[in-house]
Amino acid sequence: MGDPDIQKSKHFLKSLDEDMIFMSSLMAQINSLSFQVLVASSNIKRTWSTLDTIHKSWENKEKEEDIS
Repeated sequence: MGDPDIQKSKHFLKSLDEDMIFMSSLMAQINSLSFQVLVASSNIKRTWSTLDTIHKSWENKEKEEDIS
């Protein structure tokens, strides 16, 4: 059997490698979620802007009708 310190080091390096792979996977998921949040917030902003434009148009038509 080999040196116990070498065996422990190999075990810890293997564990570290597994943890690094796991962290890499988490980072990929975070990046994906971050992109999805940007897309969703962009869609919400566009929808809000469209609704605001429709509301202003509706208000202007009401004012024109009140003047007539």
